[in-house]
Amino acid sequence: MTTAAATKTEISPNLLSAYRRRDIGGYDELLGPGGAPRPHWQPLLASLDDLTADERQLRTTRLARRVRETGIAYDIFADPNTSAQRWTLDLLPIIISADEWSGLERALIQRARLFDALLQDVYGHQDLLTAGILPAELIFSDPAYLAPSNGIVPRSGGLMFYAADLARGEDGRWRVIDNHTETLAGIGFALANRVVHTHVAGDIFNGCNARRLAPYFQELQTTLTHHSGRENARVALLTPGPHHEDYFSHAFLARYLGYLIVEGHDLKTRSAQVYLKTLEGLKEIDLIVRCISGKSSDPLELDPTGFIGPSGLLRVCRASPHAVVNAIGTALAQNRGLGPYLPTLAHHILGEELELKDAPRRWLGDPDARQELFDHPDRFSIRKAQEGTGRPGQAALGWEARALATPEREKMKREIALHGATLVAEEKIGFSCAPIHGSDGLMPKPFAMRLFVSKDASGSYQVMPGGLAMSVDPDRAVALSAPEGQTRDVWVLAEGEQAPHISLWRPTLATARIERSQRVIQSRVADDLFWLGRYSERADWTMRVLRGALRRIEEDSAPDSGCRAARKCLEILFGKDLDLLARGREAKDDAEIERLCATLIAGGSGSRTLERTLDGLYRVAHLVRDRLSLEAWQTLSKFRSGETWREALNSSQPVEMLDILDEGIAAIASFNGFMH
Repeated sequence: MTTAAATKTEISPNLLSAYRRRDIGGYDELLGPGGAPRPHWQPLLASLDDLTADERQLRTTRLARRVRETGIAYDIFADPNTSAQRWTLDLLPIIISADEWSGLERALIQRARLFDALLQDVYGHQDLLTAGILPAELIFSDPAYLAPSNGIVPRSGGLMFYAADLARGEDGRWRVIDNHTETLAGIGFALANRVVHTHVAGDIFNGCNARRLAPYFQELQTTLTHHSGRENARVALLTPGPHHEDYFSHAFLARYLGYLIVEGHDLKTRSAQVYLKTLEGLKEIDLIVRCISGKSSDPLELDPTGFIGPSGLLRVCRASPHAVVNAIGTALAQNRGLGPYLPTLAHHILGEELELKDAPRRWLGDPDARQELFDHPDRFSIRKAQEGTGRPGQAALGWEARALATPEREKMKREIALHGATLVAEEKIGFSCAPIHGSDGLMPKPFAMRLFVSKDASGSYQVMPGGLAMSVDPDRAVALSAPEGQTRDVWVLAEGEQAPHISLWRPTLATARIERSQRVIQSRVADDLFWLGRYSERADWTMRVLRGALRRIEEDSAPDSGCRAARKCLEILFGKDLDLLARGREAKDDAEIERLCATLIAGGSGSRTLERTLDGLYRVAHLVRDRLSLEAWQTLSKFRSGETWREALNSSQPVEMLDILDEGIAAIASFNGFMH
């Protein structure tokens, strides 16, 4: 740490004045017992202190703009004029010291090893069930237990990816509030946050000597290639599709790692192989990284109601167990009812004491646990044992037993007696507070964080040196519940000087692949790219016709024949939308041109209106986002979400409409340029 900020020891009292005035009920991450900043937060505070209040606010504004332009966590199927931004990234990260990280890293690796061994036993010899160490009802009542996967998980290696949600209680100890063993659990969101944050606050990041994420993902690439068993392997992320709320995470990660992103209907199984449908025919897929639920992976043997995964995928896994990671069925290990049994399991399976315990929890399939809940209802919240909270911040809040009236409590007891095996009762442990950047300066805010673990090429586990933190409501939540989407990056401080940074965004000769044919592309993606071009062409053509018509009526010397020609062109654009033309049949040319232009720009009912055309362009661009350059996406997103464009949709002034049309034509031209 050679910057001036890193060596600065005196922090201005004004920086922390607002923070100190707030009452912090739980553990304070920033300030120690004496009220002084903890040493590992000192470099960050020094960097912030070197900035004025206006400069800090400017960086916050730039950060929000970058989040908006990157498209993190937007609902692409919502109305573009009314959709709210449900994802914000704070300027201040969560700081974890090197010493504390060492303990967390060791504990998370232990839990990954434990869950891996647990899954191999449950889907293998089931010794834990036979010996009574695990209740059979806990396992077999869980819908995530997939009997067709018996024998597959042990041979596949089981758990490639694991994530844990952590919270720190008032006693200063970290506890796990949820485990994630099904899919990647939002690691793409954490990666996108880091990329966006370092673009805005890279100098602060360097001043803190925080560890970078690139080496972790480089090792992950090596591991997946090794796991596939082939050099230059074709790896695909299997996603539910653009309609899914985690699609951004899947697409961003696939783009970063250079992998394909596919949907179930892009794939076909034959014998022991999965193939990708392309314009040149079927191409082998060497490894599938599963981003869909296990029970939806194969409509032939599992859930027949949907086709999220390809038919016959389990048949392929029986012949080639390493074809899919995580293995189908691993969601079983994220059952919250396992929490009370984990210390015993760690001792029995690993011969070790469990280093990082779960939050206080009772499995309500146990009669003693049910009785404890009935005797002390004010202590507990009741939640589902298996929830599948893959997206960060979307864990259900559960319901409070103490808030129920007497008749409702009796009904609750009957429900628990019938379905207790699928429920847990949890005690609140509280959440620690860390600073965020508010309008008055630094303010304390409770948070929980998610950390990510994966296997390395040697078969051991590695922990990503960072994560994703989200602000929570400590009075309601017992898990990572953050409906407002207020997020923070997690920085892990390095002990020594770091090696030079090599980003995975930078292509190298070692990783470049030369495709001899331009047609080696998924057939679905080819359709989407076709419509992307059509929408782009239509938007450009429509805006040029509108601009020409408006300039006709702006010119005082324009001949009548020119206005009539402009009006005729606009009427042709409406096509069969005759109801939009009928109102102005008798109007003068210039007045009718203004009305038709305003309708074509902002009208919501016509099939050729500019608003609907740009909306279609944006949606199709989302479908092929992994094929777009970052510059192309940012150009399109910035124009679509810009305040100037939104104001112009409600404007009827020709001059204002001309200005926005000029801006739109330039944006589409830039977009097409980046595409080519």
